[in-house]
Amino acid sequence: IMVEAFLQKEFNKFILLNSRNVAGAGMRFELWKAEAGEGEKKKVFACQWGTGFMWEDETYARADDGSKKEDVSLLKSTNYLSLDYHAGPTKLGIVSYFQFQVEEIAAFRNFSDMYFKAKLSTRLSFIGKINFRYDNQPPVTVEKYDIQITNGLSFEF
Repeated sequence: IMVEAFLQKEFNKFILLNSRNVAGAGMRFELWKAEAGEGEKKKVFACQWGTGFMWEDETYARADDGSKKEDVSLLKSTNYLSLDYHAGPTKLGIVSYFQFQVEEIAAFRNFSDMYFKAKLSTRLSFIGKINFRYDNQPPVTVEKYDIQITNGLSFEF
């Protein structure tokens, strides 16, 4: 069991999010962890669950030109489930967050982040990510869901 605290700053013009500030704390529980092998052949499979509370402050643009604003500030419950698999230099994982307003549980969001990392050489890796966002009651004229796919190369100095 671990205690965790977090701060977050975000903006995303595709969903008209001008600013999102988050501060929170909670507990993380390691549900299970399995390890096999050693060195570069080591494999790790782990599952963690976390729960806590956060204060969220958001500012949305109501139009593409940003002329009107909508501010949202509230207390939320935040919960997540994390699955990680590391097989030597290859990493694969998913973290799924479920957040809801304390005063209105029907106002919830689900964020899921999936990632893949494979070493191409001692310093160069390929990285792939998929981010899924679902908001049951989105503000302003934002769609309920959004998917973002990212891939690239990582160089370690």
